[in-house]
Amino acid sequence: MSSNIITETYPLVLTASVLNLIYYIFTALSVGSARVKYGVKAPAVTGNLEFERVYRIQMNGLEYLTVFISGLWLTALASGNDFVCGIIGLVYLVGRILYGLGYPNNRSAGFGLSFLPMVALLIWSAYLGATGVLRKYIF
Repeated sequence: MSSNIITETYPLVLTASVLNLIYYIFTALSVGSARVKYGVKAPAVTGNLEFERVYRIQMNGLEYLTVFISGLWLTALASGNDFVCGIIGLVYLVGRILYGLGYPNNRSAGFGLSFLPMVALLIWSAYLGATGVLRKYIF
């Protein structure tokens, strides 16, 4: 087996990324299943409250997924910290799952466990970027 810098240096971040993408695919497939179950034909996204619940869980996940994955990898690459970034990625996943299980009435805990890690990653990567710019171009 050949060596690979990503799998050797960032195995936990890679695992957290893949698990989050698998969960997103699961939510997308759930929407397709709900369309059939509740008779909501594409491209409609309304018409049955249970379908709309499943659809909103998937769409909310999609709305955050690009920011999360980008923030996860930017922070991991800039910090070199696979462990902390990977754990943050797994906490985010737990948050997304709890969000989906609690939607719509009990989604607060899941939202917090996914939104706060995302913000933490963005703040950490912004800090690393700013200090890098200062070191390289200012000081």
